[in-house]
Amino acid sequence: MTRTLLTLSLLSACSTASIKLADDTSAALTEDDTATAGDDTAADTAEDEPVYAPDYSVWDATRRFYYDNYGYECDETVVEVGDALDEGTSTYDALHDLCGICDYFYEVTPDRDSACDWISLGTTWRGVVLSDDAAAVYFYREADGGVEEYASDEGAAFDGTTIAYAYAYEYGGGYFDIEVSGSVVYPLVEQE
Repeated sequence: MTRTLLTLSLLSACSTASIKLADDTSAALTEDDTATAGDDTAADTAEDEPVYAPDYSVWDATRRFYYDNYGYECDETVVEVGDALDEGTSTYDALHDLCGICDYFYEVTPDRDSACDWISLGTTWRGVVLSDDAAAVYFYREADGGVEEYASDEGAAFDGTTIAYAYAYEYGGGYFDIEVSGSVVYPLVEQE
């Protein structure tokens, strides 16, 4: 009698569930089997979730120009778009000569011809060096038939998808101090 009670106690302690297999037979699962099966299902679901990574071939940015000098002031934000340059092109090679450590070079076009009604804008180039949590951004323009660096931020913040940079320059022999800040947001794309 003691043996029968012990067997019944053990059986009632283990829950069972019945599942139907593909060949129309049934099998009993204990809670341990069900937990394991649940883990397999969770792993299968995780594998099916899409994986995203930044697309560093696209320049999607804003650049803010600000000054307040001698009664003149401006605070204007310009939208910039561009694409990474391909290695081996003459522009890429000229920029690489100026910045051999740059990871990417971009040809950038602003959404307007000028900022603050007088700061000329146009198609220019950017060089970028990326690390885990920092970036360096170099600004280039055409000059005397070549390319020159006219500004940089070698201590820009970077979080894997967004660069935040800032630099300042003088205009008119120091008459104007112009502060420039901006951000570049790399879009996330699904990886295959």
